[in-house]
Amino acid sequence: MVNQMKILFIYSNFNELGGVTTHMNNLKNILEKFGHEVIKLSFQEGGDYNIKHKFPKTHILNFSVDQKLVKKTLQVISKIKPDIIHVHHRSTCMRTAKEIFKNIQKNLRIPIIATMHGFGISGCFTAKYFKPDGTLCDGKAALFKCLSCADTLKKKLVLLKHLIINLHFGYIPYFKQFDKVIIPSKALIDFALLRGMDKNKIVYLPNFGEITVKENYEYENDRFDLPYNNFFLFVGRLCEEKGILELVEAYKFYSANTKSPIPLVIIGDGPLKNKLKDITKNNRNIIILGKLSQNKLIPYYERALGIFIPSICLENHSLVLLESIYFNKIIIATNRGGNKETLELYPKKILLDVKTREELKKKLYEVMKNFDIYREKLESIKFENRKFFTKLTSAKEYVKKLLKVYENAINEYRKE
Repeated sequence: MVNQMKILFIYSNFNELGGVTTHMNNLKNILEKFGHEVIKLSFQEGGDYNIKHKFPKTHILNFSVDQKLVKKTLQVISKIKPDIIHVHHRSTCMRTAKEIFKNIQKNLRIPIIATMHGFGISGCFTAKYFKPDGTLCDGKAALFKCLSCADTLKKKLVLLKHLIINLHFGYIPYFKQFDKVIIPSKALIDFALLRGMDKNKIVYLPNFGEITVKENYEYENDRFDLPYNNFFLFVGRLCEEKGILELVEAYKFYSANTKSPIPLVIIGDGPLKNKLKDITKNNRNIIILGKLSQNKLIPYYERALGIFIPSICLENHSLVLLESIYFNKIIIATNRGGNKETLELYPKKILLDVKTREELKKKLYEVMKNFDIYREKLESIKFENRKFFTKLTSAKEYVKKLLKVYENAINEYRKE
């Protein structure tokens, strides 16, 4: 039985915005409450140790190993002397990363657990999961069929290079090297098995939700003149694959054709932030607040009428979904990736089955236009959301199961 552990988290950039870093920070805090020490190693920024690594411009064609990075990483890990290493998704160039982890297991004799946080195994080069004609991709096609997503010869050649690298050094060869691989959704497990992952290495462990509700909150820009329980909410990264453009276009049409439209609040950051501000500047009913801290975000969850998760990409085990369930809100989501299984037993949902971006826009508009009908039906449902949330996403149970995975891996190494 392993008591207090020294756990090393490895990730590319701990300062990166998104669900992966939120999950890791929450997990670190809980593990420390359980009496364990958690150290962060990054190949960019935000770690307790940062081994800066620049991707070469031709890294897509680079089959070589960065031996300097391998040596430096091994020196740092030898100094830390962790009981176990937990790698979160990808960490650095896959070819170099494989060499690093092979040396850790063989020479340092430290077990390595990994968490697969996303659907990169599908092989989608753009990670946007839609084709040039707007058709949504299910990610299950043979990898070389992805070439049809490139509309020029140059793009086809770049994509071909990527697919060759993906087959040889990609996600599955990368994850196969670890002692165990934690996967948070059954949808992602299906993909992993489809791409050749060893089922004996897979541990199914859905993400947990960690929410602290306080009596008093700071409000962003004093914008809480919004009516209680009477505004739509979007929380997430502002990028094409999250369906935010379709949501905004659908809302603009809805507000132009509705006498008293329900306001839309958008919280998040990303590459489309400036574009969204530009295309919504003449619509007073759309409020873009940018990225908010947890203290400033929770009041919007509490007061929102309905929460939109119009993902085009294949979601894994969405943190926004979990938070929306916690606050017992009407959730409007596409059934992409793990969304459907997460919401399977949650009654206050509107699941959208869509095949194209245009269809997504139309269905979002139909929901907005007829929202009073949905609201009357769904809000009357009596549901013990907090009990459901605790059962679905208990942080305590998650950590107990995770520590068991750690202990088993450590004990296996001690036997040898």
